[in-house]
Amino acid sequence: MEQRSERRDAAEHRKLILRTANHLFVKHGVESVSMHQIAKTAGIGQGTLYRRYSSKMDLCMELLNDEFKRFTEELNSYLEAAATLPVQERLTTLMSRWFDYAAEKLEWFHVFKSTASCSADEVKYYKVPPCLYLKEVLERLLQEAVDSGEIQPLDVEFTAFSIITGINPEAFIHLVQDRNYSIDQIKTHFISLYRRTIFAT
Repeated sequence: MEQRSERRDAAEHRKLILRTANHLFVKHGVESVSMHQIAKTAGIGQGTLYRRYSSKMDLCMELLNDEFKRFTEELNSYLEAAATLPVQERLTTLMSRWFDYAAEKLEWFHVFKSTASCSADEVKYYKVPPCLYLKEVLERLLQEAVDSGEIQPLDVEFTAFSIITGINPEAFIHLVQDRNYSIDQIKTHFISLYRRTIFAT
């Protein structure tokens, strides 16, 4: 019974920490919020916070993973409902929604980048759940387009990989901050490029 109570307390602490962190991130910006501020606002000791999350990057990753599960459920619902539409249309909608999601979370990527640059435990872009999910969906849609004759035969895995590489968060940040592209410009150029390349007849 005591062990079950400890597990319940740990689950409640997790919810409290994530709810508090998300509120502070929205209000003040991800980079401006410290772990100390999160612990103080949540009313817990810093030791309790650090036992669960060794860094703000770990905390951000868990928050993003939770949100990403909801986002993928929406995408999966769309793909299921739009299963009879041409692959080109589904791919365009998929990428458009993906860019909107990335733009909404752009500040979070700064935390990963700055933390990873001075940490041996670097976040591996191609192995995080969002990247793996997108790769799987892109490969499935591209293979469907090849099989149906909507596009010419191509290396599905390599093409999906090249698309994912093009939307690497670091490149996204560079285009927005250093090259002064707007989110809409990036989205328009990127989708147009791959539509012309993949669906050229």
